[in-house]
Amino acid sequence: MARLKRLKHSKELLRFLDNQKAMDEKSQAELAFGFDSISKDYKVIRFISPTITTSVAPVLQLYSTNTDSWKEIHVRDTSASRVMCHPKLKFGPVINGVLYLRHMRQLVSFDLHYEVFKVVPFPSFKLIRSDVFDFEGSVAVVLRSVPESSKISLWTLDNSTGGEVFWTRKFIVHYNLLWTCSYLGRGLFFGKKEARGRTKVLYDNTKKEFKTLPRLAKKPSAVLKYTETLASVQGFIPNLSMTSKFYP
Repeated sequence: MARLKRLKHSKELLRFLDNQKAMDEKSQAELAFGFDSISKDYKVIRFISPTITTSVAPVLQLYSTNTDSWKEIHVRDTSASRVMCHPKLKFGPVINGVLYLRHMRQLVSFDLHYEVFKVVPFPSFKLIRSDVFDFEGSVAVVLRSVPESSKISLWTLDNSTGGEVFWTRKFIVHYNLLWTCSYLGRGLFFGKKEARGRTKVLYDNTKKEFKTLPRLAKKPSAVLKYTETLASVQGFIPNLSMTSKFYP
C-alpha cells in the first residue's frame, strides 16, 4: 500500500493593524482561529476590548488567508457591544465557522463569513456551569436549574427552519462537576471540581464514572483536545514568550 504524504507549511501573517486601543493598558487583546467553509478560507480573529465597561465600541481585527490581509470591524450593534465590553467576557471557541463569546447570562456569536453579530440569552432560571464547547458538532453549555440546584443538564444551541436559534436540553449530567471545560467525544467530559480549578476531572457520562487527574506543578494556561499525528509543520518555530490566549 502506497504511503500518503502530505506536506505541511507555515506562513508568517502580516502585522496586526495599528490600533491605539490595543496599546492602552486598560484594553486587552485575544486571538482565535477558525475556518469559513462557505468561502473556503482560514481566518484569524483578534478581539480588542476595554477591561472595563466604556462607551467605546469593541473592535475585531479579521485576517483572511485568501486575501492575505487584515480588516477591522467596529462593533456598532449596541446589544452585542454592551455584552462584549463586559470585563468577565470569555472569548472563544469557533464552532462551524462561528466565533462565540460568553457572558454569564448571554452568548454573543460572530459569523466569520457574513460578519454578523447575534446576542443569544441563556435559558431562563438557569446558571451556567461550563465553558462554551463543541458537543457532537453543536454549541453546548452545562446549566444548573434554579431553584433545583441539584438538577444539572447539557443544553445545545439549535437552528429552526426559519433561521431562529433556540436551546434544547439533551440530557441530565449525573456527576456534579463544579465546572465543565470541554467535551472530548464518546461521552467523555473534562472539567474541575474545585473553586480554584486545581483538581481536574474526566467524567464519562456513558458509564457514569469519573477519574481525578494528577495535579500539575503549574496551572495550565489552556487545555486542548489533541489528536496524535506524525505530520509536522515545516518552518514552524514555537514562541515560548507568547502570552495571548489562543482558541481553536
